[in-house]
Amino acid sequence: MKTLQHDGNGWCRRDQRWWTNVVWVALAGMLWWGAEAWGGVAVVELPREGMAVYPEAPAGVAADDPLPEGYWFPIGEVAEYSVTWLGMTVGLATARVDWVEGEAGRKLLEIVVEAESNGLVEMIYPVKEYLRTLVDPYTFLPLSFEKKNKEGHHEHHELTVFDHQAKVGHWKSLLKGNEKDFEITEDMRDLLCMMYWLRRDPLRKAGDTRHYEVMTDEKVYEMILTGEKKETVKLDRYGKVDCLKVEPVGKFNGLFLRKGRMWVWVTDDKRYTMAKMAASVPVASIKIWLEEIRGPGNDRWVKGKKQ
Repeated sequence: MKTLQHDGNGWCRRDQRWWTNVVWVALAGMLWWGAEAWGGVAVVELPREGMAVYPEAPAGVAADDPLPEGYWFPIGEVAEYSVTWLGMTVGLATARVDWVEGEAGRKLLEIVVEAESNGLVEMIYPVKEYLRTLVDPYTFLPLSFEKKNKEGHHEHHELTVFDHQAKVGHWKSLLKGNEKDFEITEDMRDLLCMMYWLRRDPLRKAGDTRHYEVMTDEKVYEMILTGEKKETVKLDRYGKVDCLKVEPVGKFNGLFLRKGRMWVWVTDDKRYTMAKMAASVPVASIKIWLEEIRGPGNDRWVKGKKQ
């Protein structure tokens, strides 16, 4: 594995930043694995402020070519989560995936994560996060990744465009104008795209392991997932849920990350949705709970039935 990240500024700050990004993605639901796809194409109108880049179709693909069938997750799915700290709800998040229309009427997959703090945290240190990835529906590789966030008085608005043929990512700050290119790998995906890609080949039992390459902070890292054991999670809306406890670990220049740890409880059924997440990082210990799933399908998750 060729790791492309360390800039000499010290591990502590970089490790904390990587885990903070992972936690914020999880706020909207790390939809780790999934079921069969439902429904057809539905062009949606979503805010596109700051997003002027809609990459062209890959070579040999026309805008009106038939879209792939049989995705491993339900397109149109919306997942809502609550974030707790010391028993208090301090944030809410939503993750959704659907079709969007790009250049020349081309259909792309759009993954959007929105999260924000509330309650006491909102008064002291308000946080709002907007993440958006455009995904090629044929290769399921990311075409662009946008991040807009506000933490206290600090604001960021960044856009990364991926050239998979040249194996180059181009990052730009839309507020400051800074930009840079960085190397990407053949099977790399950003955090949002990875959350859905993981559903294609889910971990099934304790001892199962998967290796992936993931982009965050304009660097490419190795991420390793390991199934630990079967456990039961109790959710307010759905009751007791059988899950597989999974630990994701980041790998930096051959050294496993030790600054923070995360565990994800994935439902042990056809949906394979994240029911709970616990993250212990240098700045906080956070728990995230599934509140509701909406969209296509007629299983217990959409109907909201307890077992």
